[in-house]
Amino acid sequence: MPSVFNISSDLPFLEELAKGILARFRGKLDEAIVYLPTQRAVRPLSEALLKYSGSGALLLPKIQVLGDVDEEELEIRYFPGYEKIPQAISQTARLYELARLIHARGEMGKARPNFAQSVALAKSLTRLIDELQGKDLGIEALSNVVPEEFAEHWQITLDFLHGIAGDWKRYLEENNLVEPIVRRNKLLDNLMEYYITARPNQPVIIAGTTGTVPATVRLINSVLGLENGCLVLDGLDGFLRAEDFREIEETHPQYNLARLLRNVKEEPLDVAPWTVATEMTKRQKMISTALLPATRAGEWKDAECDGSGIAKIEAANLEEEAMAIAFVLRETLETAGRTAMVVTDNRALARRIVAKMKIWDVEVNDSAGQNLAGLPAATFLLDLIEMVRARQAPVQLLGFFKHPFVPAAVKAKVREIERQHLRGPRIEGFDIADHGVVISGLDDLSGLFYEEQVGLLQLIDLHLAVAEAVAPESELWGREGIEVYEFIMGLREGVDLAHRVDPELYPEILAQFLSTGTHRPKFGQHPRVNILSPAEARMQYADVVILGGMNEGGMPSLPEQDSFMNQQIRKKAGLDQLSRRIGMAAHDFELLSQANNVIYTRSLKEGGSPTIKSRFLQRLGAVCEVESADKYLHWARQFYQPAAVKPIARPEPRPPVEVRPKELSATRVGKLMRDPYVVYAEKILRLKKLPPVDEEVTGDKFGQFIHKSLELFSKNYDGKLETLMEIGRAQFAEFENKVGAKTFWWPKFLNIAEWFIANEAGIRRSELEQLFEVKGEYKAGGIKFTAEADRVEIDGVIKIIDYKTGSPPGFDYVEAGLDPQLAIEGIIFSAIYGKPVAALEYWYLKGRDDVVEIKPYKKDIAELLDVTRKGLAELAAHFARADTPYAARPWSRYALKYNDYEHLERIKEWSDE
Repeated sequence: MPSVFNISSDLPFLEELAKGILARFRGKLDEAIVYLPTQRAVRPLSEALLKYSGSGALLLPKIQVLGDVDEEELEIRYFPGYEKIPQAISQTARLYELARLIHARGEMGKARPNFAQSVALAKSLTRLIDELQGKDLGIEALSNVVPEEFAEHWQITLDFLHGIAGDWKRYLEENNLVEPIVRRNKLLDNLMEYYITARPNQPVIIAGTTGTVPATVRLINSVLGLENGCLVLDGLDGFLRAEDFREIEETHPQYNLARLLRNVKEEPLDVAPWTVATEMTKRQKMISTALLPATRAGEWKDAECDGSGIAKIEAANLEEEAMAIAFVLRETLETAGRTAMVVTDNRALARRIVAKMKIWDVEVNDSAGQNLAGLPAATFLLDLIEMVRARQAPVQLLGFFKHPFVPAAVKAKVREIERQHLRGPRIEGFDIADHGVVISGLDDLSGLFYEEQVGLLQLIDLHLAVAEAVAPESELWGREGIEVYEFIMGLREGVDLAHRVDPELYPEILAQFLSTGTHRPKFGQHPRVNILSPAEARMQYADVVILGGMNEGGMPSLPEQDSFMNQQIRKKAGLDQLSRRIGMAAHDFELLSQANNVIYTRSLKEGGSPTIKSRFLQRLGAVCEVESADKYLHWARQFYQPAAVKPIARPEPRPPVEVRPKELSATRVGKLMRDPYVVYAEKILRLKKLPPVDEEVTGDKFGQFIHKSLELFSKNYDGKLETLMEIGRAQFAEFENKVGAKTFWWPKFLNIAEWFIANEAGIRRSELEQLFEVKGEYKAGGIKFTAEADRVEIDGVIKIIDYKTGSPPGFDYVEAGLDPQLAIEGIIFSAIYGKPVAALEYWYLKGRDDVVEIKPYKKDIAELLDVTRKGLAELAAHFARADTPYAARPWSRYALKYNDYEHLERIKEWSDE
């Protein structure tokens, strides 16, 4: 009687498994035990057993998970050595203790990791340990890898790992603990011994496993020795020949099943059907042919194409792919009882799909869950401690106080404080308590960050106390927040009382730990839509199966970055190579492609970079042309597009004449010419842009610094460079600690100062009258035009000089009235002093290379001033009419370089630019 069976890949695995169990063991159903590879398969199997039993009530068999043994439901009689197996160390304690060992061991090469870096390394190391122990190797197996065979940096890494392996083994032995996977393997081996020695007559079924874990293979062999022991495979390919199985490559989808059959000494062609024998479908033959070993690739040309029920979506980017998938899911839900699942390892795609489905108030069950660090309670804690670490810097302070958990009354106070104190340059030593927002314990917590080393336990306790002083506990620890609380309490329990850390690292340490936790909602998800990983989806059934992210690196997925091993070291250590992962992904692709309705989706670009189509899709495309599901792409592209786009008219406000400005500075005249709406917003609506939060120094600040320094020196001129330097230092004081100012501004000022002293010595004389930062006005057409000249020199004639630290405007703009400041100054000061203007100059104060570039106006100045007078009169008369609009950006070619009101002008809504 056969004991190894197969369920064809075109049949719903769990439903067929249930039918076979009922057919074979109905009289012993309550005695039977079924072992499945994933927790997600347990409930569907139970439901299938009830469905096909034909009765309303049924004593179900015991269903256990091989990869995650539920110890609360174990029957001790199956595990005679259960009590002797050491307890597993918790995941949080494991990460913490490994990080401590890494940190204590010291330098790895030339760099000593701090504790935050040690936690990151420990996360990578736990993945490596899990992989080793999944192969029954253990971390000590790394001692078999000889460092001398590798490059120096790998030798350093291996030496470090050898040391950590010994430290970790001693720690576990001293505390009578084992790794979680070691405990799982010991439980499976204990169960194996029970089946070998007790040889129970009860039905024992192991189903759906590929046998990649040695402990599982040992258990299978013990079960197959029982009278009612069965192994049920999922999707053994009947299209392959016996020699194909013998010569199979690691990248082939059937490699793991072939190896499992060798381990249980069973020939693939002798495997019996679990329920009824079925002929291979055209779809099965097509997919099998597409994935044939390289030696049989020539058969592609003779394969029969069966594209019915298969479609593809090739989106422009990840956003469009997610929206198209969302429409597939939404359409599926239109039919009662119809189900769909998205299968992907692409977390960015999965998150987008979840977000898109919320458009229709559909909460999708994403099996990967949500990173604990992204939950509101966790972000509240991290924002709080980051604010403390940053000494209440404006950005971090506002980031915390705008969190939803902060009470509304506190937020209102902080908004007022923001307007008064947090916008503009940073106020050093700012403390929000000085402005009426007092938080219990905040001063104590802040004080810890001025110390070099602080107890980690003290930081955690005070951090939580301050958080609870701000947010109501019902909000902070309510709903999913309780998971964050319990996680931190679990971490706290394992922290050594004497363990001290640099407080500056504490925010990163906490974030590293929180990122290892996962939140999975317990209710509220739609029952007919799921997002699953390929491993979870393998035995599931849905009416519509969407394989998302079908690009290289997504399917097959690339392994996570390994901080400790390259492929050569992995091979030496006995770990799986990349080729093995490809084979496992190919098996998932083969099984999932058998669903009645399959849609493959991919993005042509991801993160702005072109993608490469998955090798599985490329192979399938060589066998059969898959039709495109264009309607979903069309819907996705149309969803955010209105039926018709009707551009708005250019904003052209016409305020009453009496509120129009009666005074304009020379710079505003240029704005009025180039973008009248700016003057309307600034002078009539009196709108003023708020300074940025924590404003950094900008080029205009540099210009103000230079202008003020030269003004003060020139008004009290003594010809000494030392005096100018002293004045400059006094003006520069407010920028002393600003990023880049000391590095770039001060050297420029020194160069300008040296040039200025030398230049002044050559032009200063008693008969020359010099005026600095002098103001004047000129009236035309009922408007007063004002100007302030940086420098005016009078000696029978007038010379006007304008300092520029940025590129001066071209004189063609001056002539056209688009930048008329210099010309208006000429008009004003020639009228005030009754002398002709002989020179108009820009002094371009570069501060580098040629330091200062003098740019004089070389045409007829008198003609320029006459044209400007006429232009000012016409401009005043034009805007004195009630029907003259203050149009937004009338000439794009001459648009202002800097415009604080562009968002009010809504340029993209009416312009073709």
